[in-house]
Amino acid sequence: MNPSSARRFAAALLVGLLPSLSALAGDRVYHSPAEQCDAEAGSAADAARNTAFPPVSAEQIRIGVALSACREAYKHGGTPRSAYQLSRVLEKAGQRERAVPILKEAADAGYAAAQAEFASIGNGTELAREVSLLTKTARLR
Repeated sequence: MNPSSARRFAAALLVGLLPSLSALAGDRVYHSPAEQCDAEAGSAADAARNTAFPPVSAEQIRIGVALSACREAYKHGGTPRSAYQLSRVLEKAGQRERAVPILKEAADAGYAAAQAEFASIGNGTELAREVSLLTKTARLR
């Protein structure tokens, strides 16, 4: 085999092995930032989470990976679930002042997990709204 053919063969072999090597390393291939956000920040308290992935406790959130994925999902889809998950990651990262308005956005959109979480934060200026959200959430269960 000449050197040029050997290089092409080696490159083809390497390209063919990359998915297998990635799987061996524990890396998962995600089809979108929303899917990666689901995998990195989906809460067990969220009945509407993507069940293709196990739930992630607040302690298990990997801030760097989750923040990147959830920000992208929020920017490019802006679903109430991505807003809720982004708020979880921001809270974990110590950015509560950014987390609360995004959580409120998800709650206002009717996302039950966000409504329950928003009601539980005890924002005294919105006590009537919190009671309303808790009542609505209780009816959904």
